Amino acid sequence: LSRFWIHRLLPWDWWSRHSIRLSSRFLLSSFRLLPVFEGNRAMTFTTSQFLALSPLLVASASVVMVMLGVAWRRHHTMTAILTAIGLNAALLATLYVTALVPQDVTPLLVVDGYSLFYTALALIGALGSATLAHAYLEQHKGNLDEFYLLLGISVVGAIVLVSSRHFASLFIGLELLSVPVYAMV
Repeated sequence: LSRFWIHRLLPWDWWSRHSIRLSSRFLLSSFRLLPVFEGNRAMTFTTSQFLALSPLLVASASVVMVMLGVAWRRHHTMTAILTAIGLNAALLATLYVTALVPQDVTPLLVVDGYSLFYTALALIGALGSATLAHAYLEQHKGNLDEFYLLLGISVVGAIVLVSSRHFASLFIGLELLSVPVYAMV
């Protein structure tokens, strides 16, 4: 790295406080001095933070399971059942998490009573939509399994959106919610 880029990566006041010589060994150790999230310590997750994120993690895992199920074998009823099981498991995780709120999970996400209420609302809506869509999509021909995959991704986006605490996570949640809904229409 040239001196130009090194001065752009580290703040100017850092250079004025620390007179150093530029070597490759120092460059690797200098980036450890920069704050990651809070102070100079790296971010670590506790068990209660993982449990607070469990509705999001279960919904994401169910999307992956639906994707693997579609890749393994295209069967409309099996995909609908996998989606319903994943959404029910995320709803049960949401009910389990109510004892742990409020919880600041990351600087981007917070789990509180409002986010759990709207997470449960999004999961119930998606569960009803998946249940009613199964009978409706049976009448159509073609690949019907993508609907459940897009529905799961939009639910993950809704969970991120209602749990957001920062504009960046709000934007990510909004994009995860809106792009699959656009593809479903």
